[in-house]
Amino acid sequence: MNKKENYKKIRDLLGTNDPQDKILWFTIKLKNKSDIVIANKVWKGIEFKVSKRFLGRVTKEKKLPMISAIEPDKDFLNYHIHAVLKLKELQSRFNDQEIVNQVKLIISRFNEINSKDPNWFDYEITSFSNEDHIKNISNYMVKTSSRRYDPLLRFTNKQQPVTQL
Repeated sequence: MNKKENYKKIRDLLGTNDPQDKILWFTIKLKNKSDIVIANKVWKGIEFKVSKRFLGRVTKEKKLPMISAIEPDKDFLNYHIHAVLKLKELQSRFNDQEIVNQVKLIISRFNEINSKDPNWFDYEITSFSNEDHIKNISNYMVKTSSRRYDPLLRFTNKQQPVTQL
């Protein structure tokens, strides 16, 4: 996968984009000795709880537009999650800092999150009008993608190989 394909895939997964729309990019560090299975379960929980907090009732069709990429650390012993949350639906009721505070509070309640580490939650809010910056962040988000591994595969309609979760 090249950088342009990654950017287009993330942009398409988030849906139609107005240049004034904002997105929240964040990275979550998991506790030591986490694996891909734990990271996947944590992400599904985060996705459900954040959607429930802001939307009330959550169904398969009614969720916040969020995507993530789960990647191993350099030593391949721990995993971290890069995620994107589109803020368009929330901006009418909450300001940016309230959204970040609520997301951080929800995520910190998971036992698998290393909330004692001062860098466990890193975030940035940007608008779609800054396309070069979004390209850089999206490429960083899926930096481990290759011909054999696609961190965004579970968000596409392709059949997943047995080796990936």
